[in-house]
Amino acid sequence: MGNRFLKENKSEFMKLLAKEYGIDDPVVGGLIHEEIVKLYSDTGIVPDDAIQEFIANSKEALKVSRQVAISEVVDLSFARKAFDEIRDGR
Repeated sequence: MGNRFLKENKSEFMKLLAKEYGIDDPVVGGLIHEEIVKLYSDTGIVPDDAIQEFIANSKEALKVSRQVAISEVVDLSFARKAFDEIRDGR
């Protein structure tokens, strides 16, 4: 529900950025919101393509040339299990 709220309420997200992080530039805030929307899903599970993009950007920033597998960065097994349980009403 929190993920969905942030995705659907950009103005509230921008207020949170300003209050909690001192980021009050609307352009910067908008870019951050755009990236957050890619990462936050309604299921709580980050899509593989979003993780791959994060890895690619991080590799570039850190000047890392080796391949980095998603499994080296995240373990979403707990999120998948929780989602399955919620979906199944357990």
